[in-house]
Amino acid sequence: MKRLVREDIRLGVPLPYSVYDPRGALLLRKGFVISYEEQLLRLLERGIYFNEEQDGADRDEAKKPNVFNLIGAASLRLKALLNDIQSPDPSVDVVNRLEALARDLLQATRGDPDMAIAAVHMDFHNLYILAHLVHAAVLCALLAPRLDLDGRETHALMCAALSFDIGMLDLPHLEKQKQPLDPNQRAALAKHADRSGEILGKAGVSDPRWLEIVRHHHERLDGKGYPRGRTGADIPPLAGVLGVVDVYLAMIKPRAWREAAVPLAALKETYAMKDVSLPGNACNALIKELGMYPPGSIVRLHSNEIAVVGKRGADIQKPLVHSLYEASGIPRMTPVARDTHDSIHAIKSALSHRECRSASLLISRLWSGR
Repeated sequence: MKRLVREDIRLGVPLPYSVYDPRGALLLRKGFVISYEEQLLRLLERGIYFNEEQDGADRDEAKKPNVFNLIGAASLRLKALLNDIQSPDPSVDVVNRLEALARDLLQATRGDPDMAIAAVHMDFHNLYILAHLVHAAVLCALLAPRLDLDGRETHALMCAALSFDIGMLDLPHLEKQKQPLDPNQRAALAKHADRSGEILGKAGVSDPRWLEIVRHHHERLDGKGYPRGRTGADIPPLAGVLGVVDVYLAMIKPRAWREAAVPLAALKETYAMKDVSLPGNACNALIKELGMYPPGSIVRLHSNEIAVVGKRGADIQKPLVHSLYEASGIPRMTPVARDTHDSIHAIKSALSHRECRSASLLISRLWSGR
């Protein structure tokens, strides 16, 4: 590796290559802009390097589709599809396009699971209902291997995940309402699963498994679900899987009447429903797949630094993290990798993304490359 000097870097101009610390750990991605002389001098004093061999690998990697960005853009793609499905004369082509989106998300998710999980946990800007459906499909793709689902089951589950709330698109006001639902609204909400199945059937969906999952995703083992109040074995297993995913995702995103739950709290609450209202196998699979601190989660370390989880580890409680704030509370110019197996950098608590608003762009760059 070549150590860089002041003359190698121009302030205010995107870096032409990624730079690394003396140990070879990535500090700044290609395209990052160093804006201040003081910032640059601190980096040079620390020691920053250009790795020609790695830069070539980075160029090859850049040719691959970015999973984080692909999942983020899928909400817009889904919006067009759902609008077309609800048109007066929906065509089979719309169904084919929806199936194609499911296949693309499956490929992306399997290509980089950690980045896919981060995309789910860091999307706070897309319209809730659209992001919710895309993220449900992503999590279903991740859980499928743990549940030993075959290709057809996985495809039906993901297609159902992308469309199960389509019956709520004509109830957008409910998403912004802070007061309790009135009886008429509760009745309309209770019908949305059947309404979704009806819309999909008219659009040309003929896969009975897909429609079955959509119509039963709100049924619960204890009979307290809807629309039919089915219990236990009367609920299709794949509908139970989607039910677990739906419950978890709803908790980790803010709504008009409440703040978002941190992933750890949402996982614990979902697990508390195991074998009571939600199927135990799917609850177990969710915990094992995401870990206690999924990528994209914000955590406080025992060092008092604030970090974002980058990758899952073999131990579900000890992922790889990137420190974003020093112990003093000062934001870092660049994230620093921390090993949570080290007691000083072990995770102390889970935090809300609200704790890291000033570092939101820096967090996103860890995955998006922008």
